[in-house]
Amino acid sequence: MGAVTKALSTLEGTSSLDLNLPSTVTGTTRHYETGAQLRAEGIGARIWAGIHFRTSDEVGDQMGAQLGSRIGSHYLRGSLRHR
Repeated sequence: MGAVTKALSTLEGTSSLDLNLPSTVTGTTRHYETGAQLRAEGIGARIWAGIHFRTSDEVGDQMGAQLGSRIGSHYLRGSLRHR
């Protein structure tokens, strides 16, 4: 999630995100105002499910954010901004 949210925020030039993710399993909808909120909840969910350790998730998120920043600034530059 780090790469995707960072690439989008770099592309859009803002950390704001207006994202609603519905769940058919629980019948609820989660709302996120920033990529950081989405990433933090994703990290927490993996830890609570027993899939990962916090350190590995946080390092992976940081690496993904670095990759997303590079993708957003070098490869997606101007893709949506000039529409």
